[in-house]
Amino acid sequence: MFINLSHVANVDNKNHFPSKWNELPVVGERSPNHFRADGYAKRHWCFLGEIVSATKNLLGHQVVIKDFDSREGLISVLFPLDRGAGNCFNLKNFQVGHTLAIMNAQRELLDDETWCIRVDRHQYPGVHIFPYTHDNAVAVAQALYRLGPHGGVAECFNCPAELQRSPPTRCCQGCRLAQYCSSECQDDAWAHVHDKECVAYQDVALQSLFSLDFTRFMGAFSFPQQ
Repeated sequence: MFINLSHVANVDNKNHFPSKWNELPVVGERSPNHFRADGYAKRHWCFLGEIVSATKNLLGHQVVIKDFDSREGLISVLFPLDRGAGNCFNLKNFQVGHTLAIMNAQRELLDDETWCIRVDRHQYPGVHIFPYTHDNAVAVAQALYRLGPHGGVAECFNCPAELQRSPPTRCCQGCRLAQYCSSECQDDAWAHVHDKECVAYQDVALQSLFSLDFTRFMGAFSFPQQ
């Protein structure tokens, strides 16, 4: 699967990708920026956080993540055990440095006056762990947006050179998305960064997420099963 570049969500749009956990709506408050008067979501949003630690206790899994602006501190994500069903996330899935994505996340205040994001079983399809850092996920998303219709002038993925459409530019044969102005730029990019990012560009879950129209809510989004 390769992303349909006719529509690419903008990871820098903070209404759709909140950069701080305290920008998330609070459970029960029905923020008018996120919800209609009848309580249904107006649109989609996705919270991305990098995993700092993960532990298991009698209640389930507790995953600590940092947001894009880590100066705001850390927040716990709770995956309660569903009695009789267990938890489809294994503790080993939560690798430090990987990126946790939670669709339409909400925060809630616990009895001990700490904030958390609770993920119940019915929300699992809208949760995904990307096997790379938050910075890498955002960098790839920004590059995808530049390739889309709203990205402006197409530039080489390795230098500021404007790409020529005729003759065709050089393109990575792995992800088929990264484009370069010359073979020298392509080789240099592979040696320094693209060898790591190439796999992320081919990530079906990442492509599905950024192909989504975040401006309207047409039902809960589910990450593809891989």
